[in-house]
Amino acid sequence: MTLVTRKGVPLPDELADALETDASAREAFEVLRPSCQRDYAARVAGATKPEQRERHVKRVVELALAWKARHPNVGRRRVRSAA
Repeated sequence: MTLVTRKGVPLPDELADALETDASAREAFEVLRPSCQRDYAARVAGATKPEQRERHVKRVVELALAWKARHPNVGRRRVRSAA
């Protein structure tokens, strides 16, 4: 299944896989602003080496979880599945 941001930007496969396997990371990513979702997706997609992509995915998940921890009362929004 391909995941997309709230604005319809497709997520790189590595990031989508990480979000599908970790429910808390997905919830944290869902509440990010659309511009942050897009920027994080671009950061992972722009990595050229597989190990670089892994590092970027790990960092994006960490940043999303940290943001969610700092903003626990923000409403829940969903990352949509591409149809």
